Amino acid sequence: MTGPDGAEALVALDSRPPAACTLGATSFYGSALRYARLLPDGRGCSGLGVSEVQGMVAFDAPATFGLERQPDGTVHLTTDTGAALEAAWLSSPFTRVEARTLAGAWEGVPNCAGEVVRAWRPRTERQLIEFRFR
Repeated sequence: MTGPDGAEALVALDSRPPAACTLGATSFYGSALRYARLLPDGRGCSGLGVSEVQGMVAFDAPATFGLERQPDGTVHLTTDTGAALEAAWLSSPFTRVEARTLAGAWEGVPNCAGEVVRAWRPRTERQLIEFRFR
């Protein structure tokens, strides 16, 4: 389906969800895809049960996530598992990775790998960790 903002989405309610789907020219993969959404112009995506979005991001495990590139080149990622962004998708190389604290401030982190996500859960009291790449 296509939303009023031009985003394409798939919602899988079947007892056997698909392992892959394609929205526009972008493929989503995961062992149990429940939801996938692609923003117009490929500037971002989100999903539930997604392990990889071709050409954008790969996750350590099936993820609940949101990923969006801002007009200024900053990238925001919210995820419940470690992630690796595809360099080709980034508008420019980033020099800083930050995670949002419980107080809402941004603090530098080495990356958005699984061990960083796990370490930040108790710090933020949240399952989903927000990262910013600049």
